Amino acid sequence: MEAGLPQNPKGTKRLAKELKDMEKDMIEDVVIEPNEENPCLWIVKIKGPVGTPYEGGTFALRMDMTKEYPFKAPELKMETQIYHPSIRFENGEIC
Repeated sequence: MEAGLPQNPKGTKRLAKELKDMEKDMIEDVVIEPNEENPCLWIVKIKGPVGTPYEGGTFALRMDMTKEYPFKAPELKMETQIYHPSIRFENGEIC
């Protein structure tokens, strides 16, 4: 996975607008950290839900808006090693 600026400058503008919209209506226990050098690479940190085996943990997810964004969905990968049936333990890929 290699993050890159969208080929279309409108993609970068759209990302900035989407981030601003999300900051207005933040989801509790979720933090979005755009990469300062590459606005198309975000780290999303999620606190584990209360009452689950993940409670008390903070889990980082890499969100890579590729050069094809917004015409292609972002690529996602867990940065925090986690045991979950939808996440490949060895590399964090979401399946």
